[in-house]
Amino acid sequence: MKSVIVTGATGGLGTIVTQHLRTIGWNVITVNGRTTDLTRMDAVERFVASVAEPVTGLVHLVGGILPAAPVHTTTIDDFNWYVAVNLTTTYTIVRAMMPRLIQSGSGSIVTIGAYDALHQTAHRSLYAATKSAVVAFTKAIAEEGKPDNIRANVIVPSIIRTPANLEWGDADEVPKWVDPGHVAQTIEFLLSPSCGLNGAVLTMPGGLTL
Repeated sequence: MKSVIVTGATGGLGTIVTQHLRTIGWNVITVNGRTTDLTRMDAVERFVASVAEPVTGLVHLVGGILPAAPVHTTTIDDFNWYVAVNLTTTYTIVRAMMPRLIQSGSGSIVTIGAYDALHQTAHRSLYAATKSAVVAFTKAIAEEGKPDNIRANVIVPSIIRTPANLEWGDADEVPKWVDPGHVAQTIEFLLSPSCGLNGAVLTMPGGLTL
């Protein structure tokens, strides 16, 4: 059975992705911030070392956003939070997993960016900056992984229709949001050995015009 590690598996998107991958036959190994501090390299390395079976897939779904704010009202703590949650967690899990994927002889890495990474808007400067970094990081990893048959691609959605987002969403806009099931299907495609994409930035705007 193929094995994949999914971070953020208990979140709104992570739950659906995990269920979908298990339904189609993947052995899904989950990790979340409650059990492993993904901002700490040592904690992530311990988690990866605890995984006994060969792994050929990594899906990194951890990320976050704070309320929109003009840059001059943000704090260094806000900046550090964004870097830690969106960028550091991406680095630590990819850094820890690359040797395992190389050992497996092939692999697929999927990360999640954000539409703000490509279409910047006011009052989201820190979110846009860190998600842009995730996109650039993933594309660079795609180049690094070529000699070892390791692919890396990033999905760039607009607003995903998760329970957390539904708490604040406008009823008129919610139907235009990205269906998390469609994200799960896209991840399935990117994980497939038959997928030839590498270094791709897959935008999923849903019905929104951004």
